[in-house]
Amino acid sequence: MNVFQKTFEPIRDAFLAMPMTTRLIAGMLVLTIAIGLGLLVKGGSTTETEYLFGGRMLSETEVDSVEMSFSQAGLKLWEREGRRIRIPTKTRNEYLAALRESATLPLALRSSVQEAIDKASPFDSSEQRTSRE
Repeated sequence: MNVFQKTFEPIRDAFLAMPMTTRLIAGMLVLTIAIGLGLLVKGGSTTETEYLFGGRMLSETEVDSVEMSFSQAGLKLWEREGRRIRIPTKTRNEYLAALRESATLPLALRSSVQEAIDKASPFDSSEQRTSRE
């Protein structure tokens, strides 16, 4: 405590010796520097993220399979928040590609209609198209 007093006493005396307008300017300068440092620290550590599938709640098995597919693809910047998964916005395509490659898309996204659309080709006959519907 004594070291603290010895260190800041000359600073305090110099501050009190200043005229009132100079004190006000010095105080605003210190406040501006503190706010700038705070924004620098906060802005530098923030990564922009988003929820996978727009924040849709997944089942426990879906979340587990998504975790496994991210692990197999070597993706590490995701976070599990309950039954949702937060991923970096800039690398969203890599995460979705990892899910597609491992075939662990949530059940709602793997409907039979989607599979039929994926298998369709422009050379299919009308009978084949109606049988898929």
